[in-house]
Amino acid sequence: MNSDSRCIKRHLSDAQLLAGEIDSVYDYAGSLGKGVDMWADMLNPYHNGLRYYNTDSTLLAADVIEPATQYVWYYGRTRDFVHQDSSLAYLGSRGLNTVGAGAYYPECCFNWAQAIKDENSTLGKCLGFVYTPWAPTFDDERWLGLPTAGEFNWSWDRPSLLDSLPYDPFTLHQNLGDIFSPIPGGFLAYPVGDSLAVELNWQGVSASDLDPVESYSLYRRKGDEVLCLTSTNQTHFTDAAVEEGEEYTYWVTSKDTLGNLSPYSQMITVIPDTTSPRVFLLSPNGGENWARGSQVTITWRTEDNVGVTSIDLEYSLDNGEQWYPIVQGTENDSAYTWQLPDTFSTSCKVRIKGKDRVGKSSFDVSDSSFTISFCGHIARNTTWSDLVPIGGDLWVESGKTLTIQPGAQLVFAAHTDVEVAGVDTTRCELIVEGSLSVQGTKSQPVSFSSFSS
Repeated sequence: MNSDSRCIKRHLSDAQLLAGEIDSVYDYAGSLGKGVDMWADMLNPYHNGLRYYNTDSTLLAADVIEPATQYVWYYGRTRDFVHQDSSLAYLGSRGLNTVGAGAYYPECCFNWAQAIKDENSTLGKCLGFVYTPWAPTFDDERWLGLPTAGEFNWSWDRPSLLDSLPYDPFTLHQNLGDIFSPIPGGFLAYPVGDSLAVELNWQGVSASDLDPVESYSLYRRKGDEVLCLTSTNQTHFTDAAVEEGEEYTYWVTSKDTLGNLSPYSQMITVIPDTTSPRVFLLSPNGGENWARGSQVTITWRTEDNVGVTSIDLEYSLDNGEQWYPIVQGTENDSAYTWQLPDTFSTSCKVRIKGKDRVGKSSFDVSDSSFTISFCGHIARNTTWSDLVPIGGDLWVESGKTLTIQPGAQLVFAAHTDVEVAGVDTTRCELIVEGSLSVQGTKSQPVSFSSFSS
């Protein structure tokens, strides 16, 4: 999946594409007053879900995949708690109705009936059992499965036909397989230090199997190429034959001493990478004069071999002594609209941090400070002290008082007016329609000066 150009342009995972197709078919059938039944292979991680489609539990969350009935098939002679019980429980716990599908052998049908009975005693999501004559011809023994399946329409008891078999199917070894714990406990993969090698570790869970694990097979997929890297009795492997920036997916199977194979483990995707991204803050980069509370645009560019996927932005009002968050984890789309804080300072800076697909990061900071200045209408009684940068026309509205305390420094932006208003649209002006109280003293005078942006 996801190799067709039309799929690639949608920028969706295999699982998301699959979910979208299922939902489309379900919606169309619903418009005709019909329901949808489908084989569970693609969604079931105990079948082909992980191997081919990267299906995970999030794909089966509510409202992601429409509730199409899932037909779970397994044709083995013996009870398989992975392919049968685990499959029914996994799909049923995610709100999907299921149907058990067996074939050929009477004992297969009987084991499915028992698995369905056990499942319905807990979740109650399995609708029943179907017999599937998969092959075009059958031997006499395989035909026995059909009437055996029919008997389960009337009773869960052991069908009498099983007593006529030349062997006892319930003394055979139960093919339980060996499943792997989910991430992070069962299968971990990570780059080794600053090298490109990928260290892989896994753990086989054989407590539910009657026989111990004999060997493991480790697989790796790169694009459409799948390789078996090793078959070993060890639970670790270092893959040094990787290239920087390429995406590799790994999974493991196990085999017990009787030759029974487990399903595929959960898959791990790794991108070997020793190169940190480069992030360049373009604006604000120093010298800007922006009115407090206004919306401005922060811009940047990035460089990285595997792609920067997220951006964190912060600002400082004291040349970087203390930082405050603007946004975390925003998309790397080169621009972000920032609502300036309702404050003012001539010592403002922005810091940007970029993180790539494998978690490596770097940052950049404004080369020099910029100003968040005061301007606009004063619509309530206001008191100023200390340093007050003014970047545009300032109106003290009628009936309101602006009080300037001793020692205050009013600094006007030179030859600019972000308001572009007043008598002179090229200069900052203090326009008083209400009252102005300047409380300077000989020891603490109030000063009026200008600054260059």
